[in-house]
Amino acid sequence: MYQNTVSNTLAAYRIFVADEAGEELEPAATICEHVLRERVHQLKKWGKQLDRTQFEWAVIEMEELGEVAREIFDITLANPEEAPDPEQYNDLRSEWVQVAAVAIAAIEALDNLCDGRVPGYGEVVRTEET
Repeated sequence: MYQNTVSNTLAAYRIFVADEAGEELEPAATICEHVLRERVHQLKKWGKQLDRTQFEWAVIEMEELGEVAREIFDITLANPEEAPDPEQYNDLRSEWVQVAAVAIAAIEALDNLCDGRVPGYGEVVRTEET
């Protein structure tokens, strides 16, 4: 079930980016695929967890960011005289993917909390175009 959703979401993302940006951003699509696959992994492992508070999600996210910081430290500061092991960069990327997937989970919980209760909630928020 989740795998079909991931594939359909990625297809829609590629079409949206091609329409909006005038080009396909394949690297971003690949990153999104990895984030969505990590989110599926989290769903299978822990379930939806829609009852978590935003405070709890912030704490979880900070823990994940701590893991990112640790990987960065290991790559750049732990042994500055030695070239980093290429696998360390893969580990760092995996941690960033987990950060993004946890952010999605937090937004899912917020949407669950606010849907139908907060007027205008969930409308698309755009950043100012530059």
